[in-house]
Amino acid sequence: MKKQLEKPGYPTPEQIQEWKASPLGVEHVSVDDLNDWFRRPDKREMKLAIKQMQISETAFAATLMETCHLAGDRGWTLDDETFFAYESKVTELIGLKDYELETVPEGVKVVIEGCHCILKRPTRVQVEQAQQRNKKKQPFATNELLLEWLWVSGDERMKNDTRYLFPLFSAIEDAKTSKLAVLKKS
Repeated sequence: MKKQLEKPGYPTPEQIQEWKASPLGVEHVSVDDLNDWFRRPDKREMKLAIKQMQISETAFAATLMETCHLAGDRGWTLDDETFFAYESKVTELIGLKDYELETVPEGVKVVIEGCHCILKRPTRVQVEQAQQRNKKKQPFATNELLLEWLWVSGDERMKNDTRYLFPLFSAIEDAKTSKLAVLKKS
């Protein structure tokens, strides 16, 4: 049995159980004698982190650490070496899942860890319209529009839980065609 960490600012066992039961979960990261608890990012926070990734991967990780921190020492703020130790673990919070695509009469069936949905295959016109509506070039806005337009049926949590949503965006890309292109050098 694990020894419970006790220190001001640390969560109680009851808090940890409550966080585990939430859709965003909880992860414990320890570096040396520093301990911090994080949850997975929600859709809004993930967009913010992705926007920061345009600056740097370090800014991406720092954004995740700031927005998803629940309790603990805030060890990543102490020095660069400790920051990079935290960075290597916190980016795993995203927890993206693998997906499977299957052709069905309506378009494609996307399966992600037992959850599934049916999407129509996107047309070039739909993709162009979604891109045009994303005038500010915000991360994932085009994909969100496409998802809204292409959704036929399925598990609604796939639209909101980032563990399913971001693989679903990748699946939309793969669903554009069932053909395989090969680039041959001349």
